[in-house]
Amino acid sequence: WFAAKAAAEKPIARPPDTYEVTESGQTAFLKDATDALSIRLGLKCDNPSVAAKRWGQAGVRLSFLAKQSLAILGDRRPDYESEEDVATRALQMEMDRGHAILNEEGTAYNRPASFPNLLSAIANKMLDDGLGRANATYQQWTGRTASDLPDLRSAPSVAKSSAYVLDEVPDGKDYQEFAVAEEILSAIQVRRYGNAFGWTPALVALDDLGAFSEAMLGLGEAAELTVNNLCLN
Repeated sequence: WFAAKAAAEKPIARPPDTYEVTESGQTAFLKDATDALSIRLGLKCDNPSVAAKRWGQAGVRLSFLAKQSLAILGDRRPDYESEEDVATRALQMEMDRGHAILNEEGTAYNRPASFPNLLSAIANKMLDDGLGRANATYQQWTGRTASDLPDLRSAPSVAKSSAYVLDEVPDGKDYQEFAVAEEILSAIQVRRYGNAFGWTPALVALDDLGAFSEAMLGLGEAAELTVNNLCLN
């Protein structure tokens, strides 16, 4: 009887925004959620899925994505839980032997569907956009060395003149070695520069993507202008 009913009735189609509790399902959720936020923020988005388009066009809220993230990781709470409580757990959630736990003493290990991982993914897209908006000119008048430093240690470098154009070689003549005008021993120095933007549960609950986008665009521009100023100096 079961076999006959199974053969006769069509299976119920899964909705396009339902994700398996597997690594592939988590990866699909991460991409869809990132694409949805990109659409909402007006960023370039390549081949968004049906779910991502629907979420993005509807202005998907951060608290909704936080609850989806928790559900995929196996943590389900009542619908009447406050959005700030959802955000707090989503920012601290990690799994231990298949059970969802809160990590209140440090940073949680992020899986593909983890909410901090989602925020990191959209932050990277915003930083890239900010880099392109910076009015930096160093790319036009500086160059790269043949091999960058492999670590954060200083290295000696001999600064010498370079040939900008090649000499003409008449028929029957040999190539001329270009003369080195000067040799100066200097050093390439490596330093770290950076800033951080911190999320709070209140920012997630209030859906304050405006503050987030301004911070990420600003950090992206600052990164490019920092390099520009270093080259000028």
